[in-house]
Amino acid sequence: MNTVVHIGDKPVVLVSKDSEEEIDIDALCRIDHSNLYGEIVTVSALLNKVGIWKSEAEALYNKSKLRCDIYEANFRKEIRIEANKNLGKFKIGDDLIKLTEKSVDEAIYCDEEFQRLRNDMIENQRMLNILDSWFWAINDKSKKLSSIVKPVSPEEFLNELVEAKVNTFLIKKGIK
Repeated sequence: MNTVVHIGDKPVVLVSKDSEEEIDIDALCRIDHSNLYGEIVTVSALLNKVGIWKSEAEALYNKSKLRCDIYEANFRKEIRIEANKNLGKFKIGDDLIKLTEKSVDEAIYCDEEFQRLRNDMIENQRMLNILDSWFWAINDKSKKLSSIVKPVSPEEFLNELVEAKVNTFLIKKGIK
């Protein structure tokens, strides 16, 4: 992904490989004081990137939760239907069990497919929580950068900007 940011009349190209396999989260959440202007140029794009990842993780979590909820509702429905046909009892394995809220809960939690769906949902929620934490850390970094750096002219900004990899973006100056 290439993003062009104009500083005055000079373009600055931010190059990001979306397929990076390893990202040093600690480095991204830390402010590089040797290249404050590079940090300022890239932090909004980084916040946007993490926000998009977070929304994708949230969608995965919500879909997995929906699958789990639907499976549980159908499981409960099947047990109630079976119990209506068997004088208030449903079958688990070779045993007939009296229909109670507790017995239905136990049957659901012992079901292997429900356990798999629930574990997927828990893992998706964990990933969402990690990205949410990262999102807020980078948001905090952005606010701190805004208060650290004094306003400068575009020329001063461009002179102070260091061509380097910052916040997963490669900064290149003066590319037309």
